[in-house]
Amino acid sequence: MNTNLIQLGIVSAMALILGSCAKDGIDTDLFPQEQGKEIVFRTSILQSRTTTNDRRTEFTEGDGIGIFICNRSDNEDIKGTNLRHQYQGNAWTAEEAAIFPIDGTPVNFYAYYPYAESNKTTTFDFSVNADQASNGINGSDLLLAKNETANANNTEVDLAFTHALALLEVKATLPDGVTAQKATLKAKATASVDLTKQTATLKADAEASEIVMAKTEDGTFRAVIPAQKLEGKYLCIEGDNGAPYWYTAKEALTLETNKVSTLTVTMQ
Repeated sequence: MNTNLIQLGIVSAMALILGSCAKDGIDTDLFPQEQGKEIVFRTSILQSRTTTNDRRTEFTEGDGIGIFICNRSDNEDIKGTNLRHQYQGNAWTAEEAAIFPIDGTPVNFYAYYPYAESNKTTTFDFSVNADQASNGINGSDLLLAKNETANANNTEVDLAFTHALALLEVKATLPDGVTAQKATLKAKATASVDLTKQTATLKADAEASEIVMAKTEDGTFRAVIPAQKLEGKYLCIEGDNGAPYWYTAKEALTLETNKVSTLTVTMQ
């Protein structure tokens, strides 16, 4: 009973203090404020690039995405900057939870994968990995998503990701008795990303670089790169005999965003 009386006295005292602060113009922001509704994200990856199972893209444990929350009437008014969400146990978790603005301001959501701490605005550069043979293509497979219709009444905010770059597959036949061991592609590796426009365009001043392609179990080589036109002597296949075999294109190969381009070559 004594405890209850003490608690009641504390509550009464706090009420008097808050009332006094409001009257005297003291900053009441020192006291905890009501928070906006926490946002739960539900993601999917649109498989429009390809439908074959061995190329299917899915989020796996530990993957990270970055999310920007912007004022719906002014995308430059950012309410949440590059909020990192990690995929754990079939759900997205974050150290700093995303919330709807408490004042009811409608907001848009813009997301990308893979997460990079350096991205502080909704426009940034993205470069694919130069050694996709050792590191795989997943870390280079830029995905973008947006939701411009969600509101605080939604129990979840849907983010449908699409592939923002192009996928090149190379199937090479070398002289009898020689097996293709390595494929090196000469291409531009950097794209300029605009999350609000959901675009990843080839960076205008990007220099061509060498990209080592990933090799699949059936001997096909793959690499993810920004959409671009490949011309001339842009592919080198190394055989298990140590010899390099260069491919010189007779006509340009145009790679398109969210598409698979397959190049079949025979080298002697």
